[in-house]
Amino acid sequence: MFRKLLDQGQAGDNVGILLRGTKREDVQRGQVLAKPGSITPHTDFTSEVLSSPVLLPPDGRDGHDRAAGRQGNGSAGRQRGHDGQAVGSHRHGRRPAFRHP
Repeated sequence: MFRKLLDQGQAGDNVGILLRGTKREDVQRGQVLAKPGSITPHTDFTSEVLSSPVLLPPDGRDGHDRAAGRQGNGSAGRQRGHDGQAVGSHRHGRRPAFRHP
């Protein structure tokens, strides 16, 4: 609702606010506008970081070439089967090789 005066806003609403006597450079992204005494500011917190195991190939790379914005790095990164033959990919028109153990 652009250019409409509203009496209230709710969480998730984007609003424009006129703060008289406040310069643009005095306001920074991430600051909060709240009724005085309604929130308590915090400068530190305690957290617990949980991780899940991720299996990477022996070279430690995940198969994505982020700098070039594409997956893989050509034939150098192609997986090879136990007989040394390249394992194909559906994305490139070849069906992956199915190998029995």
